[in-house]
Amino acid sequence: MKKLKITGIALIAAALLTGGGYLVLKNLNPRQRVKGENGAQIVVEALSYYNSSGQKISGRIYRQEGISGKLPLAVFCHGFGSTMHSGDDFCKALASRGWAAYAFDFRGGSRNSTSDGSTLDMSVMTEVEDATLVLKKLGKEKFIDRKNVFLIGQSQGGEVAALTAADLKKDVSGLVLIFPAFVIQDDNHKKYSRLKDVPDSTSYGFITVGKPYFKDTWKLDPFKKIGKYKGPVLIMHGTDDQLVPISYSRKAAATYSNARLETFEGAGHGFTGTDRSRAISLATDFLDNNIH
Repeated sequence: MKKLKITGIALIAAALLTGGGYLVLKNLNPRQRVKGENGAQIVVEALSYYNSSGQKISGRIYRQEGISGKLPLAVFCHGFGSTMHSGDDFCKALASRGWAAYAFDFRGGSRNSTSDGSTLDMSVMTEVEDATLVLKKLGKEKFIDRKNVFLIGQSQGGEVAALTAADLKKDVSGLVLIFPAFVIQDDNHKKYSRLKDVPDSTSYGFITVGKPYFKDTWKLDPFKKIGKYKGPVLIMHGTDDQLVPISYSRKAAATYSNARLETFEGAGHGFTGTDRSRAISLATDFLDNNIH
């Protein structure tokens, strides 16, 4: 068995756990009220869906108290080894502006996932399946404006969101990518030169993934697919990202027909402090400006 260095995606997950501080373990109450921006009262409710195999995808819907009718929707896709809570600040900010925002745990997405599934079965493509199902299920909810459905993806969730938008095309009104991990396939090929060399399980520090994590995207070139999405795209990336070099986002911005790249000078893989606040502000403004 080929010995792996703890690099690439493992360090991405570590950054999200430590430097970014995004993974927060909270009690998932069925319904709770939290404070949003400018004094807004946000109601956060558990809302889960099931796939055709009966596996649960656990999530939370954020809405401002007192607002009714059909609302624009943003769905947050978390990164490798993280959970729905990494999108809490984005979701609260959007709900404060009158949006419905949804965050969920990918099946097998982490050891702390509240959704069904094992990390041994998880891959970028199983997460695309989850994101697709979530969008279709939410589109049937009475409070959702189906003409205004957006995706936000962070790190691995950024690649997932981009691939999902390429599949669904006009069903996605806009796309926000936060240091999207289009590096995954290149990293995997650096680890193993041949697919048959990939073992049944591989440890990435605190997460163990299975062969599907490599097999499902072994021949995937994301840049040949993501450009099929023609809607507006906002990409945000730090210039000092050592885990996902900003060159990948520059290439993505050039691949899309309607994309804007916002750089964060000196930021690494994981926005904190003023960088995180700026990212939330840029994302919410972008989404507001692209409502139909």
